[in-house]
This record gives sequence, structure tokens and C-alpha cells, in this order.
Amino acid sequence: MKKYYPGNIIEGKVIGIKPYGVFISIDKEFVGLLHISEISDNYVSDIDKFVNVGDNIKTKILDIDYNEKKAKLSLKALKKRERYKYKKNHSLAEEKFNLVKEFMPIKVRMQDYIMDAKERLKIND
Repeated sequence: MKKYYPGNIIEGKVIGIKPYGVFISIDKEFVGLLHISEISDNYVSDIDKFVNVGDNIKTKILDIDYNEKKAKLSLKALKKRERYKYKKNHSLAEEKFNLVKEFMPIKVRMQDYIMDAKERLKIND
């Protein structure tokens, strides 16, 4: 019986970091690769600014191979407010740029803006 599917959001533990991505232990059987291109919408020059070995992080499954027990994972596929907490050395200017880039009518995005602001206030305490 399959327990993981593309689109599932899972939590796993970072077990290794390489220049091209992050290896995440999903459970005792499955390991996932969070490729560097799936970490952020922006250019990632240093993966260590986003995660450390031992961190537990939520990611979205893009693809899963049951024969190999491997998964392709994405952090940027999560909603903005779910992934904000993983950006450690992140500037407010970058955040404003991302909000403009993802522009939608305020009426549609107001709840997201409020949630993002609340998350930033918690992080900056």
C-alpha cells in the first residue's frame, strides 16, 4: 500500500547537504532530495542559509519512486507563509520583492499578507 503521493506535504529530517541540494530522511524507508532549484524562487548561492543538518522541515513531494524508495521534494512549492520560517538570513527587501512578484489583487491576497506579517513579527521577536 502506497503511503506517499506527489502533492503530499511531509515532514522530514535533513541528513545531508551537498552543493546541488539537501537530502531528507522521510521515514525509515524513504529518502528525498530537495534540489537547490526547489528551495527558493530566488537564486540560492548558499544552501546553509536555508537549512542545517538535523533540521526538521516540511516539503512537498513532486515525484516518488517506490522501487528506489526515493522522492523529489520542493520547498518552494509550499505556500509562502509555510516556507518563510526556513529563510534564516533573509532581508525584508527580498520579502517585499517576492510579494510584488506574486502580485494579485489585494482583495484576493489580503489574508495571505496578514498571515505573512504575523509570521514576520513572531520571527523577529
